[in-house]
Amino acid sequence: MLVLHDPATLKHQIVELLDCKPIPAYESPTRIEVLVAAIQASVPQHSLRTIVSSFTSASLNSSSLAPAPSSGDLLGRFLSETHDKDYLRHLSHIFDDIIRAQIDVDGSSELSAAEAEAEYERIKATEFSEFVVLPETFRPPMRTRNGLNTGALEQNVRAPKDIFGRHGFYTYDMATGVGKDTWAAACASAHLAVVGAELIVPKAKVPGVSREDSHKNVFAMCRPPGHHCTTDMAGGYCYLNNAVVAIQALRYHHAAQRLQQQEIDEQPAHPRITVLDLDFHHGNGTQAAFYEDPTVLYISIHGEGEYPYYTGYPEETGTGLGAGFNINLPLAMATADEYLDKLQVAVDHMKAYKPEYIVVSLGFDTFRGDPLGNFMIDTPDYERIARKVREEELLSGTPSLILLEGGYMVEKLGVNLLSFLKGWEGLA
Repeated sequence: MLVLHDPATLKHQIVELLDCKPIPAYESPTRIEVLVAAIQASVPQHSLRTIVSSFTSASLNSSSLAPAPSSGDLLGRFLSETHDKDYLRHLSHIFDDIIRAQIDVDGSSELSAAEAEAEYERIKATEFSEFVVLPETFRPPMRTRNGLNTGALEQNVRAPKDIFGRHGFYTYDMATGVGKDTWAAACASAHLAVVGAELIVPKAKVPGVSREDSHKNVFAMCRPPGHHCTTDMAGGYCYLNNAVVAIQALRYHHAAQRLQQQEIDEQPAHPRITVLDLDFHHGNGTQAAFYEDPTVLYISIHGEGEYPYYTGYPEETGTGLGAGFNINLPLAMATADEYLDKLQVAVDHMKAYKPEYIVVSLGFDTFRGDPLGNFMIDTPDYERIARKVREEELLSGTPSLILLEGGYMVEKLGVNLLSFLKGWEGLA
C-alpha cells in the first residue's frame, strides 16, 4: 500500500492535563517515527512517499484562506469550505498572539521594539513544555436553572476580546493546547488527507494538477489526528478534521473526473462515501459534520461511555435528509470476537449503502493495554478486522483512504499497522 508521510507532522509537541496533572501529551511525535520505521522495513509490500510542506500562519490569505501559491495544493480551499473561518484564524495565530501579549503582561512593555521582538523570538525558540497555549476557561452553556428559553443568549456567545480567554472559546478540553508548531503540523496532517483523497479517485484529471498516478488504497500518517475536531472547535488532540477535509477533496476530484471524462454539462451529485471510524473514541466531530448528509454514511465502533462522553449513543442516527445515515456501535470492554461481531453489523450497513469511496478513521487505541482505551484487541486481530471489511465482494474493490487517528502504546504501533494493512490489502 502507498503510505503518505510529512516530516512537518513531527513538529507538534504539547503538554496536556490528565488526571489533574500536566504531562507530555500521549499524542507524541514518536508515534509517527515508529510507524515510518515499520513501513520502511516492510518494503516492497508497502511504499513510503514523503511529502514536504511548510505551512505557517502566513500561509493563509486573509480573504480566501487559500494557502500561499507556492504550496501548490487545494488545502486552503477545502479548509475554508468545511471549517469555521474565525476558528481557522484563531488556530493559525493564537500562539504568536499569546506570546506578544505575554511580553506585555510580564511588564516588558518598557522594552524597546527591538528588545521586545528579541524576547518574542526567544520564547518561540523554547522547548514545547515551556510554552503551550491552554484554555483558562471554556465557552459556558447558556442555560438557566428555571428553564427559561435562552436562545437569544446562545446566539450572543462570541469569542472573548481578551486574548487569554480566547482559546477556551475554540476548544473543549485540556488535551488540545497550541504550541509553536501546532498549526504547521495540523495543516501538514490535513494536507496528507487531501493528497490521499486525490490519489484514490480513479484516473482523476484535475486542472493544474500534474499527478498521473492513482491507487486503490492509500494510508495517510495524519498527525495530529482529526475526528474530534468539530470544524469550529479543537478537542481530543484534534485541530483540523482530516476526514472532513478528505471527503471535500474526494468530492472535488470525483466531480472533476466526471466533468472532464464524461463531458457532462452539470455538476455531478456527490459520491456516496462511508466513513468507518475504528478509533477507540467516538468521532464526534466527523459525526457532527455529516449528521444531516445522506451522501456520507458515518459508522463508529467505540468504547461505550468513554471520551468524548457526550456523543456516540446508538440513538444518534442522523437528522433531516441524513436520518438513518449515522450508525453508532458502542462496546464496553470488548474482546476481539465481540468487536468483530459489531464490525459485521457495520459491514452489513456498508453493503446496503454501496459506497463509491471508503474513508477509514483508524485508531490503534483499541489495542490491549493502550493507556487511553480498554478493549482487548491484539496485533493479529487487526488483520482479521481489515479482512472482515475487504473480503466482502461489494466492498473489496472500493477505493479507500485510511487516516491515522489515535493509538498510544507506541512500541506496538508499527506491528499493529502492518497487521491491519496486510488484512486490508489481502496479503498472504
